Amino acid sequence: MKTGSEAGIQTVLGRISPGALGITDAHTHVFRDGGPIADADPDFLLDSPERAAEELSAFRAAGGGALVDMMPTAPGRDASRLAEVSRRTGVHIVAATGFVPWALYPGSAAWRLTAEELADSLAAEVLEGIDAGNGAGGEVRRLEARAGVIKVAVGSRTPTEPEMRFEQAAARAHRLTGASVSVHTERGAGAEALLERMSAWGVPPTAILIAHTSQSGDLALLLRIAAAGAWLIMDGAGKPKYSEDELIRQLHGLAEAGFAGRVLLALDFSRRSYWKSCGGRPGFEYLAREFAARLAGSGLPAATVREMLAGNAARAFTMRHYGP
Repeated sequence: MKTGSEAGIQTVLGRISPGALGITDAHTHVFRDGGPIADADPDFLLDSPERAAEELSAFRAAGGGALVDMMPTAPGRDASRLAEVSRRTGVHIVAATGFVPWALYPGSAAWRLTAEELADSLAAEVLEGIDAGNGAGGEVRRLEARAGVIKVAVGSRTPTEPEMRFEQAAARAHRLTGASVSVHTERGAGAEALLERMSAWGVPPTAILIAHTSQSGDLALLLRIAAAGAWLIMDGAGKPKYSEDELIRQLHGLAEAGFAGRVLLALDFSRRSYWKSCGGRPGFEYLAREFAARLAGSGLPAATVREMLAGNAARAFTMRHYGP
């Protein structure tokens, strides 16, 4: 397999220059047409191209430029529809590849593969094309759309043997492709230990994005992660179950400590009940319109707000180059 990659950001429609990204939702979900999560709760079923196009069109009209669909390699991912809705709306979409336990059925092929086999599968989705079968095993059919970020997950406890294989696969796939690694956490738990393991496997903190950290309520933890060089995906805006005032307080704390340049903003609207097109609220446009306005009115300098909304994502999702 060919390794390494040229610079740029890889979207489902091809490479773009970092400056073309614009205001970016760094962690959300556009399609999930099945899988364990949707089976358990139909609010997680996101299977309508028309409604997705409506959400993304509103996001673009509000000033949005790009989003990152963090659906991993698992049942329910639909990269062909991601490409379709990106063409229809003009919103750039970065797709994920990677294995996380709760997105897989018990009999999924991923549970049986070695770390090297898993890594080769992930790397192929970045370098060659996303598997239309979503890693189910058997014959692989590559789509034109390629992944542009690698996803993995950690919990608060010591990883199980399969979870460790998934982590090692993500690390190896990063070295093969140069794609950044995005890490699902439960309120930031396990993030620091994960950074240590990834570093030992050759992945620098600057290539790692730690998700859901804002929900920890622990500014000291955020400062340590940022000081290590990793990116902080700060989501929760627009969700009634989280305090938006607390999120803004944390963003001010990071900026005052000199870490505004390590912040990525996201909505993570993975339920129909957050989509206006499905009768929910507040809709994908919220990041680029209401929340951007709240940040601007909170006392953060305009340049800092723009950095958090757009400039940082342009750096965080740029492909690195390894090898000759």
